[in-house]
Amino acid sequence: MEDATQSPTALTHLDLSPVSAHSAWRAMALTVTMLCASTPTGPTDCPNFSNCINMVGSSVCECWEGYQGNSTTCEDINECLHNSTCGDHSTCVNTNGSYLCLCDPGFSSFSDVCVDIDECSDNELGELCTNGTCMNAVGSYYCECNKGFRSNVTECVDVDEYGQCHSAATCINYVGSFKCSCNHGWDATNENKHGKGGCVDVDECVSLMPCPGQLKNSGNIIHTAQFMSDKISLESHLLGQ
Repeated sequence: MEDATQSPTALTHLDLSPVSAHSAWRAMALTVTMLCASTPTGPTDCPNFSNCINMVGSSVCECWEGYQGNSTTCEDINECLHNSTCGDHSTCVNTNGSYLCLCDPGFSSFSDVCVDIDECSDNELGELCTNGTCMNAVGSYYCECNKGFRSNVTECVDVDEYGQCHSAATCINYVGSFKCSCNHGWDATNENKHGKGGCVDVDECVSLMPCPGQLKNSGNIIHTAQFMSDKISLESHLLGQ
């Protein structure tokens, strides 16, 4: 038998008897197999990511599926360079010899197609949009919030109404609402330039009993109110007595 590293001798049925020709073709097939399996450079001289294909009298290197090249090199094919590789609402991710189509956020794979997830009816996500109504959108959802709440895209949060009250009032925040409490010396009113409840100064001098303990006298009485440490000291001066 010839050495596997040498080129085999071409034989035809005209060169040998039928029996000898059959033996020669069998030997040639064995030689071709050995050419592919044993070469001077090692088990095979084909590059990585390829297979050695035996042929009569020679062999060729065939790149694996997902690779391209020639007899000396096989390189990965980047299928993601083609925009049509993956469908709508998905992202193509190249891998060695292949690729993946990953659905975008808000979508899930169904029969090799990325379909929208209805987050509002997905029990695995739990209750969404507390203090509001969940509204599904393509690839996402949003919240329509109740009065006194605002949306932060995925939830309804309480609105802090600080700054909505009159400057002479204290703002008291509640969940979903607020209250303005007028300070001492001020009365609440429903009229101001903003159309909201406000506070007006109390004119103590025109009230029926502006000061406690008034003296009843036919003369003119002048009351002088002195405010000292939140206490009122009243001095009454009777005139014409």
